[in-house]
Amino acid sequence: AKKPEIGADKAESLTEAEGGKEADTTETHIKRLQNLRKELAYLSETDWMYESLDKKPAQ
Repeated sequence: AKKPEIGADKAESLTEAEGGKEADTTETHIKRLQNLRKELAYLSETDWMYESLDKKPAQ
């Protein structure tokens, strides 16, 4: 019964050690999402300037 407890302690200590990396990764993901949202907003605003590929004749 004690071995699983020891294993659980090891898993918890590994998770704590990697906590900093996870926080960096989460921050990176948030920044990436914000940049993608900005790009999407820009594309939505400027979409009218460009002809749709569906409307162009096939070459």
